[in-house]
Amino acid sequence: MIGNVLASSFIMPSDLRYKKNIQEINSPLSKLKQVRGVTYQYKRDEFPTMGFTDAVQIGFIAQERKKYFRNW
Repeated sequence: MIGNVLASSFIMPSDLRYKKNIQEINSPLSKLKQVRGVTYQYKRDEFPTMGFTDAVQIGFIAQERKKYFRNW
């Protein structure tokens, strides 16, 4: 699934009851340590309809994590 979400709250249950086809990730901590953490600001001027904030954000670049978690 591909899409965008703009919400003041987002609930994604992490309960085993809601999951299937569970597969273990080999060496997850070593993979997470390789993911580049970043700070950034959204391009509000280029995307005015998105409702982006001016505040500095903390996270990662989703496209980059594919190098370490190909099926995630």
